[in-house]
Amino acid sequence: APAEFGRPGAHFLNAKQPRILKLDSPPRIIDFTPGIVKGPKVLGVPALGRLHLGTFNPSLTAAPRGLCPRCAFVSSVRVDALHQCNDNSPLTRPLKGLGKQQIVRSQAFFKGTLIAVLDQNASIIG
Repeated sequence: APAEFGRPGAHFLNAKQPRILKLDSPPRIIDFTPGIVKGPKVLGVPALGRLHLGTFNPSLTAAPRGLCPRCAFVSSVRVDALHQCNDNSPLTRPLKGLGKQQIVRSQAFFKGTLIAVLDQNASIIG
């Protein structure tokens, strides 16, 4: 194993070095923060809409032809309350309002996909 991992580039996927692409323009930040998402009351505290939802793994592609004249891009983003990215996750802090019961089924927490339509300036239009 030491000989294998000691090869140049062995710590990269397929031993391929990363390439850095030159941008045509400065990077643009797109805010995919979802609004308040609530669920059915039977799911309890996680469905009350008070949780911070993390957004992960954005994908961006050209909008399909015929969508609308302003529609330039379509994006999908994973949205999930259960994450380990910061201390806003129920995985790292107790939920308020549960009382003594601190066990909650993971299915009670929102997780889904956000789909956004963007214009040529990468502004969300829908």
